[in-house]
Amino acid sequence: MKRRSFLRMSSLAGAAAAAGWPGGGVLSAQAGREYYELRVYEMPTGNRKGLLNDYLSKAAIPAWNRLGIGPVGAFTVVSGANALMLYVLIPYPDLAAFEATAEKLASDTEYQKAAAPYLAASIDNPAYTRYEGWLLHAFKNVPRLRVPAETAEKAPRTFELRVYESHSEAAALKKIEMFN
Repeated sequence: MKRRSFLRMSSLAGAAAAAGWPGGGVLSAQAGREYYELRVYEMPTGNRKGLLNDYLSKAAIPAWNRLGIGPVGAFTVVSGANALMLYVLIPYPDLAAFEATAEKLASDTEYQKAAAPYLAASIDNPAYTRYEGWLLHAFKNVPRLRVPAETAEKAPRTFELRVYESHSEAAALKKIEMFN
């Protein structure tokens, strides 16, 4: 995988958002550049992992696909300290699609039926122990997610998430320039 195709987050993501959203937070529609929701689930040990995996494979990903959202990637950690983490990358064509998704899922009866065990998880038996969400914007020169040809057969693959931190927003913008 080339350097340009890696995702960025942390303080770099904030700087990227600032660079793409002029006017101090006014969101702009930049043609062709996708938005990504990166969900990071910290999973409990034991058989509860199955509840989250079933939710994603049987309810959420099929529902997102019905909405024209995809390809959705779900990645487990193969080495390192975060073995109980599950990363889910959801590409949206624009912010309107991102904003409308929750409401559309709430009215999708097929999704509601398939997601019922996950949605009904109790506080003493949760599907995950922690969940974080990040909203990211694609780089100018890599505006859309590209699925490598090697994955057409769903062969095993590696997703590498790099986090860049900087001492200032100016330095973060310089790093974004490098990727662009």
